[in-house]
Amino acid sequence: ELGMIRFDRDVLREGEQPDLVVIEFAVNDEGDETKGDCYESLVRKVLKLPWRPAVVLLFSVFANDWNLQERLQPVGRQYDLPMVSILDAVTPQFSGKEQKRVITKNQFFYDNLGHTIMADCLEYLMEICDTSDHARVDSFRQGMTEEEVLEQCLRGEPAIGNSFEKVKLLDRRDGYEGASM
Repeated sequence: ELGMIRFDRDVLREGEQPDLVVIEFAVNDEGDETKGDCYESLVRKVLKLPWRPAVVLLFSVFANDWNLQERLQPVGRQYDLPMVSILDAVTPQFSGKEQKRVITKNQFFYDNLGHTIMADCLEYLMEICDTSDHARVDSFRQGMTEEEVLEQCLRGEPAIGNSFEKVKLLDRRDGYEGASM
């Protein structure tokens, strides 16, 4: 919920219009009372921004080789978004034999090499996107552009929920008539 309401203040501050938004809420939100409703609401809010930024879903991983990607992947599939799983990228080699390891679990989680690997995974996705065909196969079958397909998805039922899509953060700096803070 906190990430959902801080989006406007922290990402779009001072009129910023990012071309790319990476959304990652995959490890600390197991106890999320909304069970992913806030997550999908945020994804939908970003997809509806007037300048249409690209959206990537990033699923980082806990030291116990766990994350929420199984719960949240339906959102990525619903809107045909690229998804990067750090769990899938690194955990298989953690349990391998010493000779096959590229990095130890301690190096990944405690020496900040994990951030470098996550950046490398995102960079690899960008390289793949840059060299691939840009049109969805579905768009040819449906006779619609990718933008029209996305608009149709956004008008349809959400994968998990969209109850928080229009939530806004109000604080003392905001002069809202009839509200006292």
